[in-house]
Amino acid sequence: MRPLLAAFVLFALSLSCADDPVVEVVSPPPVLHRPDVLGLDGEAEEAALWLSGELTAPGPLYEAIHDDLAAIRSEYPMVAGDYAPRFTPWWLPSVVGILVTTELKNKILAHAPNPLDSLNTGLHGVSDDRFSGPYGSLGWQGSIRFAGRLHPQRLTEFYKTVPGVNNAFVDGPIGDYSNVYPRQIPGGMSYLFRFGFGDCPAGCEVSDFYYFRRVGEVTEFVGSFRTYFDPYPAWWPEASTAYCTFEMEHWGWPYCPWASTTAPSSPARTVMTSASAAP
Repeated sequence: MRPLLAAFVLFALSLSCADDPVVEVVSPPPVLHRPDVLGLDGEAEEAALWLSGELTAPGPLYEAIHDDLAAIRSEYPMVAGDYAPRFTPWWLPSVVGILVTTELKNKILAHAPNPLDSLNTGLHGVSDDRFSGPYGSLGWQGSIRFAGRLHPQRLTEFYKTVPGVNNAFVDGPIGDYSNVYPRQIPGGMSYLFRFGFGDCPAGCEVSDFYYFRRVGEVTEFVGSFRTYFDPYPAWWPEASTAYCTFEMEHWGWPYCPWASTTAPSSPARTVMTSASAAP
């Protein structure tokens, strides 16, 4: 966790105690939270959130993905249109599920001061008044929604530390689906477009892949192939890296049925910053 984020969380929690009412409002540093979305392109922002793993999408990475996808779809109509894949994360942005004690649940429903107040105020979160349960020792299940687009996995790290919260977790779409898998490569980005067919909620029986590189604002169409019908292309170990990473995060195990054995299984991620972005 970044030192700045950690400092904010510790400060916020110091104002929140399970036994004492919260009487102060905490505003995080401007870099911690952006209440409005980064841009009109939600797809690019969510892709930048996933690829970076940051609480908020890095601006240069968002801009690169936005410009690249627009250029690729303009130059190659087979990956454009209403039915073409769009990046869809395996989690819902700006939503966190929580499991809480009866005491905390009752305070939330009564809108009484509680240990969540400072964190919710600082991160522009609103606790849902609906709870289900209880589920044994896990407690009552509720949710918190946030303004803007925030990475839910980073949010869960904050809320797991709050007194009275037994667990915090992300939610997301069920099953598999067509998608776009971005990845940073030397000098630019790559994008693997996937059209899934046949019982995709259970994993998609067949997929058509189209692989592109974008370096120096130039689009390179590397190739395409269909699983179970075409042989693995030479570029598949490189192209499948982002796809396999996404699938493993989504399913929770190494679910990557068509990956070459030479494809990296857990690549390191880098974050494009203003210093590293191309002018």
